[in-house]
Amino acid sequence: MNEGLLLIDKPKGMTSHDVIYRLRKILNIKQIGHCGTLDPFATGVLMVLVGKATKLSKYYIEKDKSYLATMIMGRTTDTLDSTGIIIENMPVSSVEEREVNSVLQSMVGHILQTPPAYSAIKIDGHKLYELARKNKLPEVIPPREVDIYEMSTVSLWEKTEEYIRFRFSCSVSKGTYIRTLASDIAQKMKNVGMLEDLRRTKSGIYSVDECDTLEDIEQGNAHFHDALRALELPVFHLNEEQTTYVSNGRHLDASLFDEKTDTLLLDFSGKPLAIYQYDLEHQLMRMSVYLR
Repeated sequence: MNEGLLLIDKPKGMTSHDVIYRLRKILNIKQIGHCGTLDPFATGVLMVLVGKATKLSKYYIEKDKSYLATMIMGRTTDTLDSTGIIIENMPVSSVEEREVNSVLQSMVGHILQTPPAYSAIKIDGHKLYELARKNKLPEVIPPREVDIYEMSTVSLWEKTEEYIRFRFSCSVSKGTYIRTLASDIAQKMKNVGMLEDLRRTKSGIYSVDECDTLEDIEQGNAHFHDALRALELPVFHLNEEQTTYVSNGRHLDASLFDEKTDTLLLDFSGKPLAIYQYDLEHQLMRMSVYLR
């Protein structure tokens, strides 16, 4: 059965929704959704859930991600990437590689990040990019907390009188905008910057080397992964009475569980039945996702 987790190497020029639309046509399945949008100019790992596995989307959206980014310092656009209109240039003659490396390391940690104006974040029910196109952006875009786990430069380094181009890798928490990260790197160097190219190299435990292309899928070579196994949740085996409780959506005593965390419940015959989560207020385990 065509169901589970698909790993797609998203091509440049397609939106994440474009990928889903095409997969629905290829697989002849409507129940498909992606877990973590990639901008049209970006490539790399796009996690796609198919069939009943779409119920697990909230878990996959939470996954950490890694990127290989190419940025230009000395130039920026209205979208903070190569798809926008250049709005500012600044001299870069004094910038040295060691300074860039120092700035990258200084950004590792728990930070506040302001989403870019051209993003799908909603404010008062309106997407920011819609407000930006109408010149109706709010005076202040609320920042969000994100985690930067690792940052480092890689081998590409090009310097001219007009700009510096270099590539950096990063591992970040969900919701981190790499366009904003590139702009912030330049600002810390008292300059301006933009993202030129972006490739998501890892999402959760999966790397881009494990991805199928859309052409692979079209040729019938799709590799479906077990979406539950990939979550790596603790497992709890229910007895027959508990199976009935869970089937009716009832809570379970938290003392039954070794870990008070999201847990995969198997029915008395050993088949996946539900995922339960810990309710701290009432100190019990409640239904998170019903898998039937």
